[in-house]
Amino acid sequence: MRLEQFYPYPEWHMTRVLEGYDRAKEVFWVQEEPQNMGAWNFLRDRIRRSLPFGRAVRYIGRPESANPACGSHRLHLEEQAALIGAPFE
Repeated sequence: MRLEQFYPYPEWHMTRVLEGYDRAKEVFWVQEEPQNMGAWNFLRDRIRRSLPFGRAVRYIGRPESANPACGSHRLHLEEQAALIGAPFE
């Protein structure tokens, strides 16, 4: 699922969509930005409230950083591959 609108948070829609994944035990928020620069801090608690009872949400993304990019193309490609693959492990 891709979330395009953060505010106002579409709580009813999120709840309905997430209920459809009744066998999922965990939900992932995946973002390319470092943890302190993306939407995670704003959406974390809102997503938790939208989840059915007993499910958790987990952050997958780059760690907190003062820079939005690592500065190395090779390292960026490695990080990107890890981000894309992490939810499927």
